[in-house]
Amino acid sequence: MSRAGRFAVVAALVAVAASTRSPLTSVPPLVGELEDALGLSSVAVGLLTALPVLCMGVLAPAATLLAARLGLERALAVGAVAIAVGVAVRPWGPAAVLVGGTLVAGTGIAIVGALLPGAVKRHFPRRPGAMTGAYMAAMMTTAAVAAALAVPLADAAGWRVSLGIWAVPAAAAAVWWVVRAGRRPVPMRSAAGPAATARLPWRSPAAWLVTGYLTTSSIMFYALLAWIAPSYTDRGWDEAAAGLLLAGFSAAQLASALVVPLVVDRVRDRRALYAAAGAVNAVALTALVVAPESVPWAIVLLLGFGNGAAFTLGLTQLVEHAATAHDSARLAGMAFLVSYVVAAGGPTGIGALHDALGSWTVPFLLLAVVAGAQVVVGVLLGPSRHVAG
Repeated sequence: MSRAGRFAVVAALVAVAASTRSPLTSVPPLVGELEDALGLSSVAVGLLTALPVLCMGVLAPAATLLAARLGLERALAVGAVAIAVGVAVRPWGPAAVLVGGTLVAGTGIAIVGALLPGAVKRHFPRRPGAMTGAYMAAMMTTAAVAAALAVPLADAAGWRVSLGIWAVPAAAAAVWWVVRAGRRPVPMRSAAGPAATARLPWRSPAAWLVTGYLTTSSIMFYALLAWIAPSYTDRGWDEAAAGLLLAGFSAAQLASALVVPLVVDRVRDRRALYAAAGAVNAVALTALVVAPESVPWAIVLLLGFGNGAAFTLGLTQLVEHAATAHDSARLAGMAFLVSYVVAAGGPTGIGALHDALGSWTVPFLLLAVVAGAQVVVGVLLGPSRHVAG
């Protein structure tokens, strides 16, 4: 591939990855306004984060099949268009439209998220960490910006504009991929030969370890994404300050997405990295339970760095522990199916526990236990483990 062609692939991957996070992070800072305007409960607001996560799990195997049938570029174009349409539609109606648009956007996010590791494996097999870090950095940058601007945009133009404006960059990414999809697609399974199938690797121990690591990471990430800002507004912070705190959480993830790839491609046995990310999460979550008001920015930034590192490492595992782009897509289909379906219960579960107990102590303590489990899984995931079956 020429340098210009390689740059075009990088730009296309970064653009579509960036559109997958703003639909999620633009919601939590506006919880109060959504509850007042639409009469939503904490559980219902949590559903706006949980729905895309559930889609990412349930639809991950279907995304692999879609790529096998249409080709990688066309499948990614379908996902990008769905994100743009869902984000554009969801603010302009009652609660049912908000939920329906979120479901459409979640479908697109599911397709894109499941296929990005396979695209990295195909185009950048020798630098999986660097390319994973590049598109993760784009995701986290957009996430931070969307969280930071949510309240100022709502104050200036209303919450509907604040949510809907993120359809603009999503539409730009969709146009890019529709243009790329006009070229002749290369089916995913051609990279693995005629015998390849879309069967998920349920019998592979390595696949289950990768799935376990991503599951712990996803539970923490999406639960914290939904409730960090509201937990601090409950403690007396105003919405704008809490939104900035959430932006800090995403910015710290961006920092880890930039730092981790510098190390990961140079280390063969990455178990120490996997475990260290989980340990950082456990320490930060314990601090969030014991002394949330002591050094809130330090706690949230540490949480963001640990979560970003774990998520980046988990996505790298989808490439590193697979032999081909097709195997990477199969592994991603299984890992996303399990991890995101389980993680979808995080935002609604945390919201339900808070409503029942009137406190954030127990919900965040449970997340600290999840971080401990992440350490254990990380220690077990050695470099010799590869997907089979």
